[in-house]
Amino acid sequence: MLLVASALSQPTTAVIERVLNCDAAREGLAAAVAADVLELDGERLRFDHPLLASAVYAEAPEDRRRELHRQLASVVDDPQERARHLALGTPLPDAAVAASIDTAARAAAARGAHSVAAVLAERAHALTPASGVAAGAGRLVRAADFHLRAGDPGRARALLVRAVTLAPEGPLRARAYHRLAVVEYLAEGLRSAEEDLVAAAREVGTDRALGAAIERDLAVTLMQGRSVTLARPHSRRALELREGQSDEGLLADTLVVAVMVELLAGNGLRRDFLDRAAGLESSGPARHPGVFDRAFLHATVLKWADDFDAARSRFERLRSAALAREEDGLLPGIDFQLGELECWAGNLDTAARYAREGLVAAEQCGLTAMLALALNLTALVPFDQAAARAYGQIYAATVECGRKLRDRAPWIW
Repeated sequence: MLLVASALSQPTTAVIERVLNCDAAREGLAAAVAADVLELDGERLRFDHPLLASAVYAEAPEDRRRELHRQLASVVDDPQERARHLALGTPLPDAAVAASIDTAARAAAARGAHSVAAVLAERAHALTPASGVAAGAGRLVRAADFHLRAGDPGRARALLVRAVTLAPEGPLRARAYHRLAVVEYLAEGLRSAEEDLVAAAREVGTDRALGAAIERDLAVTLMQGRSVTLARPHSRRALELREGQSDEGLLADTLVVAVMVELLAGNGLRRDFLDRAAGLESSGPARHPGVFDRAFLHATVLKWADDFDAARSRFERLRSAALAREEDGLLPGIDFQLGELECWAGNLDTAARYAREGLVAAEQCGLTAMLALALNLTALVPFDQAAARAYGQIYAATVECGRKLRDRAPWIW
């Protein structure tokens, strides 16, 4: 009875009774509670100390544990728990079991349990037969995505490097390179990301949606790392490739990137593109997510256009969502943007708070490029209060001058 309880993530009397003879289960439960080994809370059970569960589980022979996990997989109701038992009870590759665990990994990620999803996806890869090369490489890419969202870019990078090696030539390898570029962007910087995106573009073939996503991210990296002139053809190519595709999330992404590139190229703010992208926000995430979330890019454009209230509101929603989903890897970039925004608005106390929190988040995640941003923001805010007030007044006056100029000579804007 104790072995069954130790093998369950959330042991209950009902599950134990399904596995064991009811009378034996009740007798064992009563003895364990009397001996202060188990505590009973309604139907839920827990060991008096976690080490007791570990000791009971470790004493059982490996074959017995595998047999028990296979048995538990047939009686538990929760799909994620069932996948866990399948993973632990299956020693050799099995296509059906791997597919079931992969499905559970996706479900866990949809609930925000990214660490659990990453472990399940890796196990799904490990149980994929050698004949399923494409499926195995795809599961590695998904596991890397989950690790990245859980704040472990190192593990994500290692899995993606392996996926690039395993994936056959063509769109699947292009997708692995594309996801590797996202990790490299956050962890190492622009140049590494650009190299991976160029490699992805060589492999993409006729997959127009993936090609659009790669061109979109090439525009983002070139815009920041080299020049807007180099970025513009990629932004336009992303919009061209997106034509005829059903992925509205990808359309919204490419529209926002086009707005950014055209604004920095001196062609004004494409409100029509921005409004169209905003109308597509409810369409869900793009099938090929990019270096940045479209809501993040949208908020950044609004900040650049001096619409501080709208930008602040969007960034704060993004930050709350990242905290709620425990997506620690997203926090440094959001904190930088919020901190810089508050600097521009003259709210230096608030900016300093975001600088401190962003620095902690970047150090915890081990994201080198994000650490550079956090240090950059930290260097912007050590002003005294008099300087802060003067900074805010000067910036407000500059913005007002810009507005007057735009009203009198809109062709310049």
